[in-house]
Amino acid sequence: MSPTSRPVEALARGLKLLEALSRAESGTMTNSQLVRSTGLAPSTVSRLASTLMELGYLRTDPLSGAYALTPKNLRLGYSVLANMPFIGRTQAELADLTEATGLTSALAVPDGVHATFVSTAQARGTDAVPLAVGGRLPLSSTATGWCLLANLRGPVDGQALAAVENDMRQRGTDPAALRRTLEAIDPRLVRSHGTWKQDFVGFAAPVKSGREIYALTLIGTAHAGFDEETVVAHVLRTAERITD
Repeated sequence: MSPTSRPVEALARGLKLLEALSRAESGTMTNSQLVRSTGLAPSTVSRLASTLMELGYLRTDPLSGAYALTPKNLRLGYSVLANMPFIGRTQAELADLTEATGLTSALAVPDGVHATFVSTAQARGTDAVPLAVGGRLPLSSTATGWCLLANLRGPVDGQALAAVENDMRQRGTDPAALRRTLEAIDPRLVRSHGTWKQDFVGFAAPVKSGREIYALTLIGTAHAGFDEETVVAHVLRTAERITD
């Protein structure tokens, strides 16, 4: 990397802090939790958090003192979605798919070592799996992720897979299992059961819009009482209709 193309270290660290908070299941993280999650020094986390609070991107919980993201962060996300007209055109299709199957549906895009949801349609009922726009799943262990990795093409495919494998090694997981999975699956319709969370079942089919690749995803619980082949048929038909 040339000197002019090196990332600005402070900016990179600040974004790392925001990304860590975006993954927090409770919505908040303490200074020590951010230190563990980012690998940054405690003093660095404190300085970055203070700056992000002054800029309006972070706030502190009045009871615990933990940090949380503010709605200001949504400005960035909304501008991204506004420049993805394909998402708006497919929202009704997602709603119909959820209505027909009883499962939560979503469109996801590759995002580093994750798949990020850019559109969702929430199923009803106590067994429904909640998914939100901006939510993420690991590429390495979900039908959504496998679908994206199996359908990416060219240099992007190699870069994405290499990044995922490196992340797996850092977490002490053997990436060879992922390669075996990708070799065994049908890239037109990918299924998973319990590989992300116990009893969670996932279905994913690729959808293309221009040069972009999405994973049309359905997620439910194994005891939700759906007919798997009916779900597969609906996913494939919907993917065919919304592909440009």
